[in-house]
Amino acid sequence: MSVALVFPGQGSQAVGMGKALADAFAPARRVFEEVDAALSDKLSAVMWNGPAETLTLTENTQPALLAVSLAALRVLEAEAQRAERASNQGIRVIRCDVAKSVAQVVTGDVSARRKRRGSGDVGEDQTERQQ
Repeated sequence: MSVALVFPGQGSQAVGMGKALADAFAPARRVFEEVDAALSDKLSAVMWNGPAETLTLTENTQPALLAVSLAALRVLEAEAQRAERASNQGIRVIRCDVAKSVAQVVTGDVSARRKRRGSGDVGEDQTERQQ
Protein backbone atom coordinates (compact mmCIF):
# COMPACT_ATOMS: atom_id res chain seq x y z
CA MET A 1 0.00 0.00 0.00
CA SER A 2 1.32 3.45 -0.90
CA VAL A 3 0.52 6.59 1.01
CA ALA A 4 0.83 10.11 -0.34
CA LEU A 5 0.74 13.18 1.85
CA VAL A 6 -0.40 16.40 0.22
CA PHE A 7 0.40 19.61 2.02
CA PRO A 8 -1.41 22.92 1.39
CA GLY A 9 0.05 25.93 -0.35
CA GLN A 10 -0.45 29.67 -0.14
CA GLY A 11 -4.09 30.60 -0.52
CA SER A 12 -5.35 27.81 1.74
CA GLN A 13 -4.61 29.68 4.96
CA ALA A 14 -7.49 30.60 7.27
CA VAL A 15 -7.73 32.14 10.71
CA GLY A 16 -8.04 29.29 13.20
CA MET A 17 -5.93 26.85 11.21
CA GLY A 18 -4.13 24.31 13.36
CA LYS A 19 -5.91 25.32 16.58
CA ALA A 20 -8.05 22.19 16.88
CA LEU A 21 -5.01 20.05 16.12
CA ALA A 22 -2.97 21.78 18.84
CA ASP A 23 -5.83 21.50 21.32
CA ALA A 24 -6.26 17.78 20.69
CA PHE A 25 -2.69 16.52 20.25
CA ALA A 26 0.48 17.24 22.25
CA PRO A 27 2.83 16.60 19.27
CA ALA A 28 1.02 19.31 17.29
CA ARG A 29 1.07 21.69 20.24
CA ARG A 30 4.85 21.21 20.52
CA VAL A 31 5.32 22.10 16.84
CA PHE A 32 3.53 25.43 17.30
CA GLU A 33 5.55 26.16 20.44
CA GLU A 34 8.78 25.39 18.56
CA VAL A 35 7.78 27.63 15.65
CA ASP A 36 6.88 30.51 17.98
CA ALA A 37 10.23 30.12 19.76
CA ALA A 38 12.19 29.90 16.50
CA LEU A 39 10.55 33.05 15.16
CA SER A 40 10.71 34.90 18.49
CA ASP A 41 7.13 35.77 17.70
CA LYS A 42 3.69 34.35 18.45
CA LEU A 43 2.84 33.21 14.92
CA SER A 44 0.36 30.77 16.47
CA ALA A 45 -1.63 33.72 17.86
CA VAL A 46 -1.91 35.21 14.36
CA MET A 47 -2.85 31.80 12.96
CA TRP A 48 -5.53 31.14 15.55
CA ASN A 49 -6.89 34.63 16.22
CA GLY A 50 -6.06 36.69 13.15
CA PRO A 51 -6.61 39.18 11.85
CA ALA A 52 -6.86 37.59 8.43
CA GLU A 53 -5.03 40.53 6.84
CA THR A 54 -1.97 39.78 8.96
CA LEU A 55 -2.14 36.03 8.37
CA THR A 56 -2.32 36.47 4.59
CA LEU A 57 0.97 38.35 4.45
CA THR A 58 3.47 36.06 2.76
CA GLU A 59 5.92 36.39 5.65
CA ASN A 60 3.25 34.87 7.91
CA THR A 61 1.42 32.57 5.51
CA GLN A 62 4.42 30.51 4.46
CA PRO A 63 5.69 29.57 7.93
CA ALA A 64 2.09 29.15 9.17
CA LEU A 65 1.25 26.62 6.46
CA LEU A 66 4.51 24.83 7.07
CA ALA A 67 3.80 24.70 10.80
CA VAL A 68 0.32 23.23 10.30
CA SER A 69 1.66 20.68 7.82
CA LEU A 70 4.43 19.62 10.17
CA ALA A 71 2.01 19.49 13.12
CA ALA A 72 -0.31 17.19 11.14
CA LEU A 73 2.65 15.01 10.14
CA ARG A 74 3.86 14.75 13.74
CA VAL A 75 0.38 13.72 14.90
CA LEU A 76 0.14 11.16 12.12
CA GLU A 77 3.54 9.73 13.06
CA ALA A 78 2.65 9.58 16.77
CA GLU A 79 -0.71 7.95 16.15
CA ALA A 80 0.75 5.45 13.68
CA GLN A 81 3.42 4.47 16.20
CA ARG A 82 0.77 4.07 18.87
CA ALA A 83 -1.32 1.92 16.55
CA GLU A 84 1.74 -0.15 15.66
CA ARG A 85 2.51 -0.80 19.32
CA ALA A 86 -1.12 -1.64 20.04
CA SER A 87 -1.52 -4.01 17.11
CA ASN A 88 2.01 -5.45 17.21
CA GLN A 89 1.56 -6.34 13.53
CA GLY A 90 4.31 -4.09 12.20
CA ILE A 91 2.20 -1.45 10.53
CA ARG A 92 4.44 0.28 8.02
CA VAL A 93 4.75 4.01 8.53
CA ILE A 94 5.63 5.94 5.41
CA ARG A 95 7.31 9.26 6.10
CA CYS A 96 8.20 12.23 3.97
CA ASP A 97 11.60 13.75 4.42
CA VAL A 98 9.58 16.76 5.55
CA ALA A 99 10.90 16.76 9.10
CA LYS A 100 14.50 17.22 7.97
CA SER A 101 13.60 19.70 5.25
CA VAL A 102 11.33 21.68 7.54
CA ALA A 103 14.19 22.58 9.84
CA GLN A 104 16.11 23.93 6.87
CA VAL A 105 13.11 25.80 5.45
CA VAL A 106 12.05 27.30 8.77
CA THR A 107 15.62 28.34 9.54
CA GLY A 108 15.93 29.95 6.12
CA ASP A 109 12.55 31.64 6.43
CA VAL A 110 13.34 32.97 9.90
CA SER A 111 16.64 34.34 8.67
CA ALA A 112 15.05 36.02 5.65
CA ARG A 113 12.23 37.40 7.78
CA ARG A 114 14.66 38.93 10.28
CA LYS A 115 16.75 40.42 7.49
CA ARG A 116 13.65 42.06 5.94
CA ARG A 117 12.63 43.53 9.30
CA GLY A 118 16.15 44.75 10.10
CA SER A 119 16.83 46.29 6.71
CA GLY A 120 13.54 48.11 6.40
CA ASP A 121 12.77 46.08 3.26
CA VAL A 122 9.30 45.04 4.29
CA GLY A 123 8.17 43.88 0.86
CA GLU A 124 4.92 44.44 -0.99
CA ASP A 125 2.65 42.84 1.57
CA GLN A 126 3.98 44.95 4.42
CA THR A 127 3.96 48.11 2.32
CA GLU A 128 0.31 47.61 1.45
CA ARG A 129 -0.56 47.06 5.10
CA GLN A 130 1.22 50.25 6.17
CA GLN A 131 -0.75 52.43 3.72
